[in-house]
Amino acid sequence: MCGSEAGGREPSLQGCVAFFGHDWAESTVVKRIRAFTGLGLRVAGFNFRRDKFAKDFTPFWDNVHLGITADRAYGRRLLALLGALPQLWRHRKTLRRADFFYARNIDMAALALAGKVFSRSAAPLVY
Repeated sequence: MCGSEAGGREPSLQGCVAFFGHDWAESTVVKRIRAFTGLGLRVAGFNFRRDKFAKDFTPFWDNVHLGITADRAYGRRLLALLGALPQLWRHRKTLRRADFFYARNIDMAALALAGKVFSRSAAPLVY
């Protein structure tokens, strides 16, 4: 996770992104993380999973599994977001080492903001 060295090649950028996503196997999440790692950034993922597509996909980045969510199940998603808070608390040292926080949607931006507060990080949040 954040704080370890990127291995194998000379990165064009250095640093770590705390990436907050709604489904670690969703194509836009994977593409964005691939773009960050392609630039040489380390990714500390904080992602939910929706068992909708790519059921066998395993993250190629360090990832904290925040739980399972479903499309259009807003009440259950709110409960899942609240249930993820203890995970963020446990990983606050990792979050503190992030150079920036990146959120894929508004739910994840709220969770990233909670992570910033828990970790007392001054890193910017990108939505």
